[in-house]
Amino acid sequence: MRRGSTGSVGYRRAMTHLTSAGGNRVPVIVRLVQADEDTVRDVIDRFNTISLACLDPQ
Repeated sequence: MRRGSTGSVGYRRAMTHLTSAGGNRVPVIVRLVQADEDTVRDVIDRFNTISLACLDPQ
């Protein structure tokens, strides 16, 4: 997928949630999805607030 495409955004968000659900901590997730800690924490917090709707890029 191209970097920045809507598909890649959803994919990275889904990977963030899957790795988080697998018990991985934020530093591990940061390396796996190649994002910064603030972004990973925001994605996880947003998932906890609105569930799967957060996977849809807006």
